[in-house]
Amino acid sequence: MFKKPPVHILRHGLYAALLTLLAACGQQQAASEYHAPAAAQSAAYDAVEESHAAEGKETATVHDSAVLSQEVEGRQLVLAADLEFQTDNVRQTTAAIENMTVSGGGFVQQSAIHTAVLDEQDYPQQDGTVLRIRRYVHHGDMTVRVPRDHAAAFVQQLQEHIRFLDGQHFSATDVSLDIRRQQLAAERERALSARLGEVADSDEDSNKKGTGSVVQRQFDARAAAEYARLQQAYWQDQVDFATLRLQFRQPEALVRQNVPDTRQLARQYRPGFWVSAKHMLGEGWYGLIQAGLLAIALWPLWLLLAAVVTLWRWLRRRKRQRQARGG
Repeated sequence: MFKKPPVHILRHGLYAALLTLLAACGQQQAASEYHAPAAAQSAAYDAVEESHAAEGKETATVHDSAVLSQEVEGRQLVLAADLEFQTDNVRQTTAAIENMTVSGGGFVQQSAIHTAVLDEQDYPQQDGTVLRIRRYVHHGDMTVRVPRDHAAAFVQQLQEHIRFLDGQHFSATDVSLDIRRQQLAAERERALSARLGEVADSDEDSNKKGTGSVVQRQFDARAAAEYARLQQAYWQDQVDFATLRLQFRQPEALVRQNVPDTRQLARQYRPGFWVSAKHMLGEGWYGLIQAGLLAIALWPLWLLLAAVVTLWRWLRRRKRQRQARGG
């Protein structure tokens, strides 16, 4: 005959089933609560990355400016631009800028590359060498002159080499009055030189007086006229060609190099004790000779000192004699 299980066993089994059901429901709810914030967090990360990418693109863009492309009637403008930026490779960027300048009808006025060492650490190795780790940055410094009509396009072509724009500055200086001033000065000096030449070539005796000073003034007037024309040509060249000053750098880099350990080499080739002792004996003897020669060279001092001591003893003896007579 079938025997019923005890009541307490049935009760424990019911409790275990209820606990298992509750645990399963809790895990499902926790999983749903976990996946929802995880999805939201992932979406937030994606948004931040897109924002950083947009911001990086913005900071690497040279902002358009009307300074380099403006044309003002009756004005002679000297265009200049200063750009500071970070690039991937300084040497490649320098070569690319030089090619861009020459192909655009301009010329490179100045180009330089230098390396700045930020830090240097040495670590001795077991094989007798030193591992030298050096942090450095390459810098480029260029000045290029391009036709003024090509200046704005040249700056836009630079965009592909800029990874981070540190700063930009554009300027347009009006030099119309300077060019006009040099023109008038050149014309005035040429007229004066011509007038002085007529006076020097005159047949009248009154005009012959002081011919030397007239000729000198004529040479001075010609020199002033030539200088004025050179100044006019200088300002015209500044107007025709824009000046771009570029300073750029590339990201930090590390270089590892194994170099000989100079301290270990010095210890290896250092002389032994007896060799050093012999050398020091020779140095000591040489020092003694030098001290003797110095003492001989100071003979006037010794003579004066002996005279002072002799005088002091004589005075002291005389004083004692007087005291003895008085007693």
